[in-house]
Amino acid sequence: MSNALKIEKLRAKAGNLYAAGQWDEAEKLCRRILELHGTDLAARAMIGEIRLSQGRAAEALGNVISLLYRGNLFLELGAFDTALAAYEQLLGSSPGYDEAWFRRGTALWLLERFKDALDSYANALALNPARFGAAFNRGTVLLKLDRYDEAFAAFEQARSIAQAHPYVLGGIASAVLGGADLARWDECRAQVTAAVQDASAVIAPLTFMPFCDDGALRRACSEAFVADQVPMPAAPLWNGECYGHDRIRVAYLSSDFHQHATAALIAGLIERHDRSRFEIIGISFSRDDGSAIRARLIKAFDRFEDVRAQDDAQVARLLREREIDIAVDLKGHTEGARPGILAHRPTPSRCHSAISLSTARKSSTCRIATRSMIPAASWLKTRRRAPRPG
Repeated sequence: MSNALKIEKLRAKAGNLYAAGQWDEAEKLCRRILELHGTDLAARAMIGEIRLSQGRAAEALGNVISLLYRGNLFLELGAFDTALAAYEQLLGSSPGYDEAWFRRGTALWLLERFKDALDSYANALALNPARFGAAFNRGTVLLKLDRYDEAFAAFEQARSIAQAHPYVLGGIASAVLGGADLARWDECRAQVTAAVQDASAVIAPLTFMPFCDDGALRRACSEAFVADQVPMPAAPLWNGECYGHDRIRVAYLSSDFHQHATAALIAGLIERHDRSRFEIIGISFSRDDGSAIRARLIKAFDRFEDVRAQDDAQVARLLREREIDIAVDLKGHTEGARPGILAHRPTPSRCHSAISLSTARKSSTCRIATRSMIPAASWLKTRRRAPRPG
């Protein structure tokens, strides 16, 4: 009899014993299953249920499923250290579980421990060579580490697993662009251009732009990216209400309010706003690095909101509740952007800075740019688009 058949028979018998309240006997059979298949999730889940039924909740938490769910929950809540601890406890008992290595890699990525994340994804891939996400995420981490040739190889491995995946070509293009790989440039340009033309890939607009100077294709790339990343909610949060504020309320949204070029460049602007006419609010989804520039920005804003633990809809509701007149997205399509916030249309005016000119978002009402950043033919048209807040 094959192991698979043995396991199914043992599982059925264990289920009957569990239903009959014979928990000890059911657990023995589950442990027999684990001897045959060490990563059997159903058996481990039943052991956890048995522990709960016996009033041994603390032990149930040590079960694989419980630990995985615990880690996933804390990951979703932004408690990355706690999530990492859960995944590492899980791996202590189930080192052959590729999902745990994959999730651990994600937690490490979010903690900006990139080299450790790379190792974790490599372990997940070694255990499950067909796992696309592990191969793709390895490429993403390698891009972050500026190891472009290795990133290219990782994305090619991901493409060999899922050739038609819509994200993989964008990863390959990022590796070619980042490494200034002229040997692969022409081939990559042909591939990304064709993929945008036939809508077979989702490519970040700022990755696509150096490969193609066709304005229509650039916009098509942006529209496809936005449609994939930010589905428009059915109804806007702001519906034409007029606010009676003494000062216009302007919110700046960014993940760069830490030691970063954006923070250094914008600090003086925030400090120089005319406070007799404007109230300036910072909406931060960046890490707190304790830097002097972050402290300077917090002091410069009239109000500073740390929204890392809130999802896009919650942040959008916060903007609506604060009756923000103008929301300025400083990120556009760059790393760390959260375009889903303004997709809820929570304010009368929603602006994107010059770096974001390719956003092609229907949630935008205006763009902030100088004359040199917009083609002369569309300059006047662009200027007229900006509405005045309530």
